[in-house]
Order: sequence, then structure tokens, then C-alpha cells
Amino acid sequence: MIKKLMVVLAMVALFASVANAQWTNEGAFPDTSFTGGTHGIAVDPDGKVWVSSYFKDIPFGDDSVATSGIVVFNADGTEADFSPISTVATGGGFVVDTLNGNCRGLGVDENGNILYVQSSRSKMFKINYQTGVGMARADITETGSSPTAPSVSDDGTIYVGPVIGGGTNQIATYDTDLNYLGAAVVGPPAISRTLEVSADGLTIYWMPFTAAKTFIYTRADEFSEFTLTDSTHEGMSIESSAWNPATGKLWISNDSRGGDTALENVAWYEYDTATKELGASILWDSPEDGELPRGIDFSPDGTIAYVGTFSTGTPRIQKAVMGALPTVPITFEVDMSVQVNKGNFDAATGTVTIAGTMNGWDAGATSMSDGDGDLVYSVTLDLTEGDEHEFKFVKNGDGWESVPNRTYTVPASADTFLAYFDDDDGRELSTIAISFQCNMELEIAAARFDPATDTLSARGSFNGWSDVTMLSPSATNPNIYEGAAKYETFD
Repeated sequence: MIKKLMVVLAMVALFASVANAQWTNEGAFPDTSFTGGTHGIAVDPDGKVWVSSYFKDIPFGDDSVATSGIVVFNADGTEADFSPISTVATGGGFVVDTLNGNCRGLGVDENGNILYVQSSRSKMFKINYQTGVGMARADITETGSSPTAPSVSDDGTIYVGPVIGGGTNQIATYDTDLNYLGAAVVGPPAISRTLEVSADGLTIYWMPFTAAKTFIYTRADEFSEFTLTDSTHEGMSIESSAWNPATGKLWISNDSRGGDTALENVAWYEYDTATKELGASILWDSPEDGELPRGIDFSPDGTIAYVGTFSTGTPRIQKAVMGALPTVPITFEVDMSVQVNKGNFDAATGTVTIAGTMNGWDAGATSMSDGDGDLVYSVTLDLTEGDEHEFKFVKNGDGWESVPNRTYTVPASADTFLAYFDDDDGRELSTIAISFQCNMELEIAAARFDPATDTLSARGSFNGWSDVTMLSPSATNPNIYEGAAKYETFD
């Protein structure tokens, strides 16, 4: 009984953490070299990530045929040994199909096997997720138009909608062996890329992006007919969707065509079907013009999301993880002793703050303190690794440093940044004269230097590596070139 209770508590804790999580986009998966369009993402029970495109960009055989094939990655980003998949053999291996019919979407059946739906030839394939071998295929002309991505209820019933709704076109249902069962809904409206069915098979979420809303069809039990009972997501353009297996919540995409300006472009939002509220979100990193969100699925534990867009030259997939990136404690210190000595700052009454990109350049937001009275003021901030910040120190609320914005990139481990206020360490500048001499006798003899046409200058960090300090022949020895300049330096 105690062990069972511990398992239940652990599952409750996991559910709570996932349900309330932020999501952080970690960027391209498996890396930036994997580019092109996405028109379907599915994650199998082993955590392998399956992705396919509407475009024909996966080579078959000797590269003479370009297909809308499937690329399969292990969770660590390495490619599965049976990837890529450009053909699928079914019927005991006697029927071989090349996947060149433009993928419309991928799904996962009740046993974890992969469903591949293609458009121009209106076929659906079932592929063993452990081996990549074909298990079944079907012509799915029943939808009445090219098909949408599939969705599967817990009993194994597969739902596929028509891209173009209306008329006699239907959301069709198929059994786990891809045999046609019948129409769930006839004439769903508008144009859609995706739909979802609830786990119990009693609710269908029809999400046509051209209608910028979701139509909800429900039935009382498996023997009843579906009827339109509700609608939601007004102003959202939805083109991809998935259920999070850990929370049971629906995730839906959005792009700017939906019209709801309060929502992000090329993003995915968590939707609670019970409360009808949007929750957490996953944003596509650096969307380009014309990118549309066409794929999403989750790892088996619901803590990793894989998303993709309909594009050509951008990453096919980006990976998002539950929770924010880890933070690093960074201590900022500013030495005010020189300002005190010069009478520019009163340590008894004055204040010191830091303002920059880490706090919205708010001069009063982040106070610094001098606990030991050594006139070095400090504050420790938890910042995200890899973030680049600009900032300045501020005295007495509005006394900003006059130096250019300071820059800092957050490292992987704790660090300290120390500077004098205004970079003034108390040393005084003074002017010194420097004389330069260079014997050019050998260069002239070797004809590598012609005094009649060539010039000589002294260059270095002291003059910005410029030619402002010119040297000329000495009055006493024409082979000796000499010159002098004055420079400011610290004592």
C-alpha cells in the first residue's frame, strides 16, 4: 500500500510540474543542418522523432527519385538505423509504395505505430515504430478531398478529415488495420490541415484555419451520432495539433492569419478542454515570412515538445523542453572609492543600482549594497546561461555612467563582474613624448625600400595602428629614420 501511494504521489507531482510548466525552445533539432519543410511530426513510445514533409526532398535509392519520405531520429538526435524511409512494403512485402504523394501528416496509433497520410494519392500507411517496416495500407478516398493529419482514440479508431470541407466530404473513421468504418461527421466546414479526437472517442475538434475557429462535435456514447455542439478559438489560425500525454491537454498552433493580435505568430498553445482556457505556449525561434506551423508532438513523458513549420530553408524541427533554462548566479560589483575621494559620491547617503537589459533599463529596480564598507557595491542576479546583456551602473537614482553600455555574456558557471564606476580608477592621465628610430640601411641596400618613393611610419596600439606617426631621415645619417609623438597615458 505504501509503494502504491508513493507511485501515485510521484505521478501527481509530475502532472503538476508539467501542467504548470513554462517551455523553453532550445532551437534546431537535431542541429541546424536539418532544414526544409515539415508536414507532420510523431513521437513513438521509444521517444524516436518521426518527421516528413509535403515537399519531395528525401532521396530514394540512387537519388534519381525524390520522395516525401520519413526521417527518424532517436531522442539523442542520432538517426535511426532504418531511416530514412522512402518506400513502404505491405501485403506480405508484395506491395511496395514509394512515398512520393506529399505527406499530409503523421500520427501514432494505440500501440505506438506510426500512421503516414499522403495527399496526392490519398493513401494511409501504418508502419511498425520499432522496425520501420510497413504493416498496412489503405486508399482513403472516403474523405472526399485530400486528407488531413490523422488522430486516434484509445480504442484504436483512426479519424481523418477532408482538407476541403463542406458538401458530402467527411471526417472518416478507420479501424486499426486501416479498414473504413464510416463517416463520423459529414460536411465539416472550411479548409483544415488537422483535427483531434478525444481519448474516449466522444469529442472531435475540427480546426479549419480558414474559419479561424474550432468546431466541436460530440456524442453521448460510441453508438450515438456526432453533432455540432460548440465552437471555440475565435481568431486562431490552427494548422497543427497534438495531445500532451502527461497532462491530457490539447496543444494547438497559431499564426498571424487568424487575426487575434494578442497571440504570437508561429506558436503553439496549451488548451484546457475542461476550462476552455489557453495556457502555456511554445514559440518558434525566429520565424521568417511565410512560415506556417505544421507539426507538433510530445515525448512519452510529456516534457519535450518537437515543433515544425511549412518552409524550405529553415530548420525542419525545433525542440522545446519543459521549464526555463537553468540560471547562473552572476555577481556585479562596482568600486565607488574613486567617486568618494573626488567628492562625486557620498557613501553615507548615496545609492548605487544597476540598470540594463536584465531589468528593462530600470534605474531603480536593482539595488546594490556595500555590506562590509569597502566602497565596493555588489548584487547577485540569477541570469540565463548564454544570454547577452548590456548595462550601466547608476548612482543616486539618475547618475548614469558616461562610458558606453557595458556588455556581458552569461557563462555556464557562477562569475563576478567588477569595474570602477565610469571606469575611473583614480589614475591621472599625463602626456609623454616618445622618440622612434629605425635603421633602414639594409632595406635600402636590398632595394626593398626606396627613399625616393617609399614612406615609413611607427604604428601600434598607441595610435590605433594608423600612419599618423611618420618617420623621416635623420639630419646626421640618412639611413636612420626618426620621428617623435606625444601620447596620453596613466602615471
